[in-house]
Formats: sequence, C-alpha cells, structure tokens
Amino acid sequence: MREGEGDPIGICTLASEAAAQNAVIEDNEETIDRHYLAEALVGALSLGTFTSMAAIHREMKGVPEWPAYSNSALSPKHTEELYKIFRNGVWAAGAVVTMIKRGTKTTGKYTFQIKPAEKEKKP
Repeated sequence: MREGEGDPIGICTLASEAAAQNAVIEDNEETIDRHYLAEALVGALSLGTFTSMAAIHREMKGVPEWPAYSNSALSPKHTEELYKIFRNGVWAAGAVVTMIKRGTKTTGKYTFQIKPAEKEKKP
C-alpha cells in the first residue's frame, strides 16, 4: 500500500467491534420499526390511495406503532418524517406502502399508496 491509503476519510469511524455491532443493531431496529408501522397502516387502511393526512392520523390514533402525535392533525415536520420512511416503499403484510410527495417542502401535498405486493416471477 502507498502512504495515505486506507486512512479514514472522515465519514465514519468505528473504534471497536462493539461499536460496529451497535451500528448494525440500530439499523436493524429502524428497519423493524418501519415494517411494523407499514403493517399497521395496511391493517387500518387496507389497499388504496389516501390523500388526507388528517384522516389517516384519525384512523391510526391509538395504534401502538403510530407515533403518538398529540394534535388532531399531523404537523408538517411529522409528515416529512413519515415521507422519509415511506418514500421508497416499505413491504409488509402482502402490500407495498409508499408515500408520494407533490410540490415543495412548504406546500407539499402527500399521498399514501397501499398496493398489493407483486409476486416474484420465476424464470
């Protein structure tokens, strides 16, 4: 190796094996939480397209996986957090839950789509 190769580049430095394992565990917990939240949405809403965040919030209130937002409607911050979770789709309960954003951050309109998951095609 040449001098300077293999040096940390400042993005991530794991100081020990334990730190590396903790990083993996945290990532897995986040994935599991997404899955349970998607399952709860499928159970409460079923399949379809849902444009009213207030209506979704009403349906999901009291569901343990739904974040306990205190207001009757979701704030833009909470909606943006949900968008980050579901923008690429989360597979659960035989369905794909996706959140679509139209417009800008301040005037964004969001839509939840819950569609049946396509089965893998065998060659």
